[in-house]
Amino acid sequence: MKTFVISDLHFGHANIIKMCKRPFKDIDDMDNKLIDNWNKVVGKNDIVYVLGDFSFKGRNLDYYLDKLNGKIILIKGNHDKYFRHNKIISIHDYLEIQVDNVLYVLSHYPMTAWNHAFKDSIHLYGHVHNTGKDWEFVKLPNAHSVCCEFYDYTPIEITKFKPVKFVEEMKKKGLL
Repeated sequence: MKTFVISDLHFGHANIIKMCKRPFKDIDDMDNKLIDNWNKVVGKNDIVYVLGDFSFKGRNLDYYLDKLNGKIILIKGNHDKYFRHNKIISIHDYLEIQVDNVLYVLSHYPMTAWNHAFKDSIHLYGHVHNTGKDWEFVKLPNAHSVCCEFYDYTPIEITKFKPVKFVEEMKKKGLL
């Protein structure tokens, strides 16, 4: 079983194509690419943490969820409503998980301070798209946006995010 992360898929959201300059001609093109990319890497027993904004209006959620491999743990984003489906294991506002002895702090929104940052935990977030302003991105060690636009619209194995020594990196930047 593998563990993946991704955010801001925005299934069924026509305007996101224009807003974020996504390389798709229409919703069907985008949704099909998102589904194909997901299923190329995610197996039926894998877990995907979706860090918000799974969909936006459009088709019934079941339409998308029925087409995706794996099980989903949803961290709610500003466009997510409560929904039920057998692929959704749980829904959270914020979550901390351990994978291979690394603490991952998951939220839809970027944070400049997160639990155990000084102990080299990793903060993964969404919300800020490729059109985000520079100040919206967290430029601290071990903080990473997992917005689908930065990863070719494909879920990323969580273990690809390796912790660096937070305090040492902050000292190098003259911030401590």
